[in-house]
Amino acid sequence: MAEDEKSTHEFLKAIAREKQKPKTTPPIYTRNLPPLPAPPKYAESWPLPVPKPKSRPPESEAYAPPIRPVPIPSPISVPEARPLARPVVIRPLQSSNHANHILELGKLNPLIEDETITLIQCDGANLPIKIVKERRTEEIEILLSEEEIKSVIKAFANASSQPITEPLFRTSFKGIIFSAVISAFAGSRFTITR
Repeated sequence: MAEDEKSTHEFLKAIAREKQKPKTTPPIYTRNLPPLPAPPKYAESWPLPVPKPKSRPPESEAYAPPIRPVPIPSPISVPEARPLARPVVIRPLQSSNHANHILELGKLNPLIEDETITLIQCDGANLPIKIVKERRTEEIEILLSEEEIKSVIKAFANASSQPITEPLFRTSFKGIIFSAVISAFAGSRFTITR
């Protein structure tokens, strides 16, 4: 037991001695640094040389190439508007006490007079007219120009005393419902339903 105490005592003494020693840490960077380069000799190159002016570009590169003239397109020829056909008398579906109003619809007059036709649809200028007659859809070889479509829209607006609103115009007159989409870019189209 005495030996254990002796060894423990010596161990504690060794720890105490270690604590009393001054702590010296070695430097982090122990390598020798390379020598610094010598400063440049400015006196030899002073004053700086004057920069040379840039050489002038050749005449072909100095100016922009000439602009080629752009051909001006010829004006679009618009066919003259033909006079519309005879006016159509719209018969009201309700009682006939009201006075009939005259609508000028041009090529569509025969279609409006036929009471078996329940729908007339124009999908745009120079496209065939579609009708629904006795629950069957048919295409008719009647083509309307953009001016004729506009005249039909104006006729319904005047008859119903309603101003034309863009892009959608909807009105009713004597039991007939008229809907139109008015567009300067895509073209106008309309639908007439009873």
